Amino acid sequence: MNILFQGDSVTDAGRGRDVTAPNTALGQGYATMVAGRLSAKYDDLNFFNHGVSGNRAADLYGRWQEDTLNFEFDVLSILLGINDVGFSLRLGRGSDKERFRFLYDRMIYEALEKNPDAKLILMAPFVLKMKYAWENFGTDIYDNFHTWSSRVRENGQVTKDLAKKYHAQFVPLFDVFESLTKSAPAERYSVDCIHPTAAGHEIIAEEWVKAWEKIKKGE
Repeated sequence: MNILFQGDSVTDAGRGRDVTAPNTALGQGYATMVAGRLSAKYDDLNFFNHGVSGNRAADLYGRWQEDTLNFEFDVLSILLGINDVGFSLRLGRGSDKERFRFLYDRMIYEALEKNPDAKLILMAPFVLKMKYAWENFGTDIYDNFHTWSSRVRENGQVTKDLAKKYHAQFVPLFDVFESLTKSAPAERYSVDCIHPTAAGHEIIAEEWVKAWEKIKKGE
């Protein structure tokens, strides 16, 4: 069974670009954690990470044929949406929720057209409120957290809507991290409001495996 991770930098996590063999160079994030956990439990699982740092929906769709449709996958996992918000608020080059919905919907449609039996895991984007140590990175997320969080939640709702439409597993990462940070500092889970720490990646891996177990049960 081939399991393909797609998305932006949270999925990329420093993965190897020139390695095509399964279960290798998966990066330092949740993809590696998931692969390790499931490979120790199940046979014949091949994990591939095609996440690319900085990707918006438009960027992912631009490489969708090469990096997804040309690839044999049985399970397709996607985490997307934070860069559409960030590029929009910071540079005016992102997507509003309707364009995000259009592009995301099209990608899923094309993936299922290629493999109607594929199982999908769609994860909501997330953002955490914290002041990080990188002085040159600015504090725009912290200072404008209501705007950021509202926009990210909109993309999360789009993701949830598409999961329902296409009978996919939905992973509500924003809600998960929001709940966790009520009793623990956000710095435990993120280095800069967006990118996870090792603990943050572990949480994503835990939630991903829950979705996987539902697929295994036929839900």
